[in-house]
This record gives sequence, C-alpha cells and structure tokens, in this order.
Amino acid sequence: MTLRMYLWVPLLMNKPEKKLVSCRRCGTCCQRTTPTLHGQDISLVLERHIPLSSLVCLRAGEKIRDNVSGGLQILQQELVQLKPLKNSRQCLYFKVNKGCLIYTHRPVECRTLECWNTSSLEELYARDRIARQDIFPLSLLELIYAHEQRCSLVRLRPAFERFAAQQDRDALDLLVRACRFDLNFRDVVAEKTPYGPDTHDGIFGRPLHLVLRPFAPYFNSSVFQKLFLSNS
Repeated sequence: MTLRMYLWVPLLMNKPEKKLVSCRRCGTCCQRTTPTLHGQDISLVLERHIPLSSLVCLRAGEKIRDNVSGGLQILQQELVQLKPLKNSRQCLYFKVNKGCLIYTHRPVECRTLECWNTSSLEELYARDRIARQDIFPLSLLELIYAHEQRCSLVRLRPAFERFAAQQDRDALDLLVRACRFDLNFRDVVAEKTPYGPDTHDGIFGRPLHLVLRPFAPYFNSSVFQKLFLSNS
C-alpha cells in the first residue's frame, strides 16, 4: 500500500451504497493528497500546463509519512509533486463546487486513480517518477547543484541526528549556518534571476528549516528560528 492508498483508507471504509464504476469528480482524492509526477507528466510541465510555481520537490533525506502505517520514514529519492494548499493536504488545483481546474491536463496519477479499485495506481505509483533533472534547464540545475552543496539533507543528516540524540553544539551550528545559507540563497535567486519565491519549492524543495522539523522538537521551536533568522 502506498501513501496515496493509505490516505484513501477512510474513504474506502465508508463505501457508497451503489458501487462506483466511474469517477464522479467528487474531489475526495484531491482533498486528501496531491499527485507525484511521472515520466508521462513531463510534457505537462514543459508545455506549462502545470507551471513551476505549482510544484514542490520532496528531497532525498526528508522525513515523510510511511506508505502503510502513516508514520515517518526517510525518503530515499526525491519526488516532484503538485503543491498542496498551505497547511493542508488538498491539491491547490481543486476548488469546491468547481472541481479540478486542470482536469484536461491533470497528472497521470490523477487519471489512473479509481477510488473503487486502486490496483492500477498501486502498480503505477513507484514507477518512472521524475526528478528535477527531468524537467529543469541546465541553468536551473546548476543553481540546484550549488544549493545542494550546502543544503543537501543526505549530507546534513549526520548533523541533525547527532544534535537530536546528543544536543551537540557543533552540529547545531552547522545546521543554523545551512538554514541561513538556504534563505539567503533563495533571496539572491529571487533578486538576480526570473525565478521568484513562488517557484522555489519546486526548484530547491521546501525551506530547510521546515524540513528539519520532524527530526527533533527543537527544530520546530521559536528558539531555533531566532538562531538562523538572526544575521541571515
């Protein structure tokens, strides 16, 4: 069972009286999660049916919800997804009483999902998922590489695990400097390139200080925020 399947469990346990045989466009799937993009979706991005500002990259090393239990696990490879609404799981393209605003150009996961029979989506889910290198030009990939040199979660993982376990001050200092670099780097990109802040979640992933939060309660504290925001 994948994360997308897991999020469907409450719905499937409350089956409608009449068996579904086609999508009613009720929006339940759109309100529970957002799709991960696959090879078939590359053209949707390149042809700008799905703009860069609608994407978020979940980077290797992030903690995400476990596909089965709903607990947290480390993401082994990066994913590109449609953004959810702020503080929500709902897809930003779903509007109540209007449905999907990009229905004709919706991603393959959305086209494949049949809530009454998820086998087709389960088969698709882990196959041919795209990464940033599949959809971004060389100029952006160079920026991504420069950002990853300082903000790679895989490289930083020993530091935030060491701090979470031992309150190691050197590890904390490294993470604070990485969070400052992350914010400053985004500011420079917004100032010097055509890529504004609304595109940065897709290009660089979510801000580093937000990604750190699941690893230790301290990273979600105002004390930690003041450390990396001062002199940033």
